Amino acid sequence: MDTLLLVVRLVLALLFGVAGALKLCEQAELRTTLAAFGVPELVRPMLAFALPLVELCLVRALHGA
Repeated sequence: MDTLLLVVRLVLALLFGVAGALKLCEQAELRTTLAAFGVPELVRPMLAFALPLVELCLVRALHGA
């Protein structure tokens, strides 16, 4: 059971790490995607900044848990 939990945590950390890094590198594309999801224009820059950071914080939390 412990091994399965470790594997799941590592896979999730990898997933969130790649997603967060790509979002940091492709800010313009992220804003376009947020617009397609109907996020108001006023909020898009803040969310485009915060979303990758939250994902990278999740990586840290999963890695340290």
